[in-house]
Amino acid sequence: MGQEFTAEVYRAAAEEHLNQAMEKVLNKVDRVLRENLPGATTELELLAPLKKVSGFVYWDGFAHDEQLVRQRKVWRILRKALTKKEQINVSAILTLIHEESNLMRAG
Repeated sequence: MGQEFTAEVYRAAAEEHLNQAMEKVLNKVDRVLRENLPGATTELELLAPLKKVSGFVYWDGFAHDEQLVRQRKVWRILRKALTKKEQINVSAILTLIHEESNLMRAG
């Protein structure tokens, strides 16, 4: 019984440590994108079960760019600002202009 309790406590502590570390990565991604894309807004989350950063960045500066160009801009920014380990913990970040976001929400 004592070993089970110890293992359970260890797992809970490890998961809490992972959550805190990933929360830091999420906050860093958010800050870096908004600093480098003036006027951008973000909706980022930790995607379960892998706890990877995922979400949206809305920036009107993408207005005349195709999706591939938008992605290259975002990842160029992230590669400069994040360590390799942090980059591995970033999943899909979709890129939209504010108008596209409004159209999606309107249905």
